[in-house]
Amino acid sequence: MTNCCFRVAGDTYFLNFVHSSGKYSAISAATRHGGETLAEMIEKQNEMETLVEIQYFGKVAIDINQVEHDYQTYSKVGESLIEFNLNYEPQNVSKSDLLEVNNFLEKLDERIKDAQTEIFSDYLKNGISKSFIQIHIDAFTTTGKDLLKETFAQGMSLDEYFLHEIEIDHIFIFPDSSEEYIKLCFRISEDITDEILFVRFGKDFLVKEINIEY
Repeated sequence: MTNCCFRVAGDTYFLNFVHSSGKYSAISAATRHGGETLAEMIEKQNEMETLVEIQYFGKVAIDINQVEHDYQTYSKVGESLIEFNLNYEPQNVSKSDLLEVNNFLEKLDERIKDAQTEIFSDYLKNGISKSFIQIHIDAFTTTGKDLLKETFAQGMSLDEYFLHEIEIDHIFIFPDSSEEYIKLCFRISEDITDEILFVRFGKDFLVKEINIEY
């Protein structure tokens, strides 16, 4: 058996090691003041902070000592460079909540296609997507519209052109919110307008809302 000691924040810790299969393992620890054992401290720290692996973000934490966790990253999906934002209060989220977010992101290509299908369907029903397209058309003067038409296929309308120009721009994820949850945000061009068309998914991964953010 081997003994050693070390200091942490003024306290002295005594460790006893026992030889086992050619390796040494700590079997006990005690502070000079008779406080928590090292094993208890490590266990408590593990309870306070949990790390979860999430697609695109890597390891994220659930640290109950923090009021809020806010992660941001960029990644290319298909031809689009997407900004990812993950925000939650650790007191209100569990490891399983974050794993569900990971399940969503592991099939992000499919989720984006689902969102695009909903946008197109909404447009055909003269929904909010139609208004989003009209905002961009109205941003052009008559001359500007004529010049734009010269750049794409003959017979295509401005509506059709802008509908096909919509692309994913950024994603907001709120795993502790049943109202927001995951929002896929689409835009046409910042050079035309600042408006964003978002598609909000619920925790069942179904589309719950399509709307415009200004």
